[in-house]
Parts: sequence; structure tokens; C-alpha cells
Amino acid sequence: MSERVSNRRAVENNLKRLRRFAVSICGDQNSADAIVLDVITSHRKILTPGNCPEAALISLLRAVYQNMKHGEIKSQNMSLLNPLRSELVDVYVKFQSLNYTEKTIISLSLIEKLSSEKIAQITDIPLSQINLSISQSIKFLSSAEDMKCVAG
Repeated sequence: MSERVSNRRAVENNLKRLRRFAVSICGDQNSADAIVLDVITSHRKILTPGNCPEAALISLLRAVYQNMKHGEIKSQNMSLLNPLRSELVDVYVKFQSLNYTEKTIISLSLIEKLSSEKIAQITDIPLSQINLSISQSIKFLSSAEDMKCVAG
């Protein structure tokens, strides 16, 4: 019984992480939930007891990534024309200006705290390219340049 509860908690944590990842890429909770639901439905076997929760998470993140990549999901940028913008808002705007692959890599690295090796496994991008993208994106996100144009 204890193993069953542990497995259920792992599945619940994986679902939270999938939703957070999907939202970070598309910026819209409803769209993210629809994608996660599609992935969970089509990958139901992965969630069965006895499967390694970490391996299941990697497979599910990969499926979400592929689903969103091939579905050409457009980011739902918020209109941020507030003159009292904060540094956090500026970083969010910059993050939304990254391309899909860059947002994916940064989300998996900084938000989901996955290693570069796992990110390469999820995205099928070479490890050296993952590390370069992380470095360049962090430099871009932390730069102090003023944002000239903010669109919704």
C-alpha cells in the first residue's frame, strides 16, 4: 500500500511539472492543460505502477515538447504596457521573445532543474548546443538593456 501511495505522489508531481513546463512555453494555462491532457491520454501506459517516475517524466516532457513543437503553439504574451514595470516583468517579456527551442531549454534547465543531458534527451538537440543555448539565453535574460517594444 505504501508503494502505491508513493507512486501516486510521483505521478501527481510529474503532472504538476508537465503543466508548469507547458505553461512556461505557451503562456496560457488552458492551452497547456489541453496539451498535457492529450499527452497523458496517449501515454497512459507510462503512468502505470512499477514504471520509474523519473523515466516517465522524461518521456512525458518529451511528448509535451514534441506536441507543442509540431502543433506550432503560439505564445500568449501578456500586454505589459504598464509604466511601472518591474525587473521580473522585463525578464518575462524577454523570455517570451526567445524562440520555442530556447524557451524549452531554459524552462527545463532553470524551472524544472533538469541536467543538460536530460534536456538533450528530451529535445534531441546535441549536448554542446544545449549548453551554448543555456549560456546565451541566460546572458540575454540577465542583460540590463531596456525593452523598447512590448506587444501583447
